Amino acid sequence: MRDAAAAALSQFRHWEASPEVQPVLPKVKDALEHADYWVRNSAQKLFEQMKLDPEQLPGTSGGAPAPADDSHPAFQTLADLLFDQDRDLRLVAVEAFRHLHERNALPLLSGMIQDSDRNVQLAARRALTAME
Repeated sequence: MRDAAAAALSQFRHWEASPEVQPVLPKVKDALEHADYWVRNSAQKLFEQMKLDPEQLPGTSGGAPAPADDSHPAFQTLADLLFDQDRDLRLVAVEAFRHLHERNALPLLSGMIQDSDRNVQLAARRALTAME
């Protein structure tokens, strides 16, 4: 997934200077301390590519911690997919929430029990059970 994201970003010219990137940088800085080597490595390479010192992030006061957000970074995207017309996308979103154990999605998953597709309904029940 990280490789796919990197490949997609490489197609956009000057994405590093985009103002939309700035709010994400504190989370990338947090990734420098992640337990997984490849997450740390990817975060470090991103800062190198952007020619930024993680301790001197723009828009922060000397690298002060970002406000805590207890939802997964993919939460909003997955939540939007739960309402897509494509049954497969709804199913994938439910499964992703189950694997992420995203507790903020519990109300959304509860609603998916009433989905028009039986497989989505079953997946939503499994996800809710897994998060109990």
